[in-house]
Amino acid sequence: MRISNTFYGRKFRSMLMVSSFSMAAEIAVMLICKVIAGNMLGESALAAVTTMTPLFTFVLFVGACIATGTVLCFATAVGEMKPDRASEHFGQGCIMAFASGVVLFLVCLLFRDTLFALIGMPESLLELVTPFYNWLLGVVLILPFGYFISELVYADGDEKTSFLAYGLLIFFEILFSILLVPSMGIAGISAGLFFSILIFLFVLFFHFRRKQNSLHFRFHFNVKDIVSVFRFSVASSSAYLCFSIFTFLLTQFFLHFCDTNSLPVLAMIFEVIELGAVFGGIWLAAEPLIAVYRGEGNGVGVQNVMRHVNGAILKEGVAMTVLLIVFAPFLAKLFHIHSESILPEAIWAVRMASIGCIAKAILRVYAPFYQHHHPFFSMFVSTMRDLFMPIFFCVVLGETYGSRGIWVGLAIAPYVALAICVVAFLLNYGKKRFPLLLISEKKTWHSESCEVNPENILNMRDKIEAYLISHRVPQNIRYKVMILVEELGMLVYDSNGNRRTYAEFSVRILQNKILCVMKDDGRLLNMTDVELAVSNLRTYFVTSLMAYQREKLYMLTTSYNRHVFRFDIENRENADCIS
Repeated sequence: MRISNTFYGRKFRSMLMVSSFSMAAEIAVMLICKVIAGNMLGESALAAVTTMTPLFTFVLFVGACIATGTVLCFATAVGEMKPDRASEHFGQGCIMAFASGVVLFLVCLLFRDTLFALIGMPESLLELVTPFYNWLLGVVLILPFGYFISELVYADGDEKTSFLAYGLLIFFEILFSILLVPSMGIAGISAGLFFSILIFLFVLFFHFRRKQNSLHFRFHFNVKDIVSVFRFSVASSSAYLCFSIFTFLLTQFFLHFCDTNSLPVLAMIFEVIELGAVFGGIWLAAEPLIAVYRGEGNGVGVQNVMRHVNGAILKEGVAMTVLLIVFAPFLAKLFHIHSESILPEAIWAVRMASIGCIAKAILRVYAPFYQHHHPFFSMFVSTMRDLFMPIFFCVVLGETYGSRGIWVGLAIAPYVALAICVVAFLLNYGKKRFPLLLISEKKTWHSESCEVNPENILNMRDKIEAYLISHRVPQNIRYKVMILVEELGMLVYDSNGNRRTYAEFSVRILQNKILCVMKDDGRLLNMTDVELAVSNLRTYFVTSLMAYQREKLYMLTTSYNRHVFRFDIENRENADCIS
């Protein structure tokens, strides 16, 4: 069976498109501001907007610190079948995101001059930066909460609402900016961004009216849980902080050691580098699935999803490299770089930056993968990728060859960072655990996945039976599991009609019990609901089976059904159990 014809493959692909689009939209927010500034107001306005890139990136960093860790804690609690804990993590995240926006707003409002001095704001740009900054304060206030809600809505499996919200964000940012700039000047750009984020939030709130919504606010504020949130988000969120520091340091180096006429090229290259965040969409698609599998302790599920992830890394890395090489001249003109003196350098810079895309894609995905169990190694990967190696090579080559040396440094740095991280992994964890850190987790689970139809369900049942026989599970337990697979699978098939549906059935043999987990992406079907309408004989049979099964639980997870059953093994002597 091809990996693509599986439950986890179908679910990953459905989430990948939206996650990649959301990451692209996140990058496009500042890109649009710079393009409109450069084309409607000139190079000085472009420079003024560029000076605010570190601040905007830092606000995203704060939002990501809260959102990424909360998503992981929320999804893990779902995997552990703890809905109340999941609601507590969501409630705490809402409080933290809103409070962080208020704190950032007050700091930026009260310490504006200090912030400008820290950035090294040129006197010539103050008149342009000040009106842009005034409306940017509103963005600072609402962006952390908006980022948090968008991440949780997506993690809850609502790809359609996420896709619509990000699409409208980009559309209205462009529309409002174009309409407001003629009357408000540069302030119209930040005002347009503020109003578009408000619309973005409004659309996301429609998710909470859906029947499939599993995000329920529960007031919770616990220091230990807050530490867990930041611990789990350190890798993903540190990308924003590292990029903010990198842009600041490289700008200062450029101003002191390179030709300042090439500053527009540097502004463009910052956006090209930030395009690497699109690769984060691969992890964003996989994270909710992997977190649930980790909550179950299902290493087989983690491994299966990561096969899709590796394929996506290769495809997106190659595609990004080719696109940047081919469209480098167009990208330079998009940033209003037309001067014959710097246009060739701009094209060269884009093509050099494109060379490192595949290595960046690998590091972008695997850094957050490690953050759950090994946050310090995860942080090491992120800082090597986004800060230490790029700064080292850009400075060393920039001192020798000027700005062209910087662009070559951007091509070399990702591959050296990747090599260092691989060596560090092998030294710390060994060859056998490379690269997923899975050994014992893979041994305790057996999973089967297929498209739901009568033939496939019977094949799945037979494979599960063969696995149970090979581990000498008592006959009475085997029959219960086989009946469960067949009847529940057929009920899912009958309930979805002509709709193409995929399911996965996983079995874990423990010391004195068997854990069975069935997932499907069909219509909502909670077989543990006592008020479920019994419309046919099969539904009656399955609900009767449920009535006699004491340890059962249903939980909607990332918009798919998930049923969990436990069967006690009374005759331990006859079972080859795995503890």
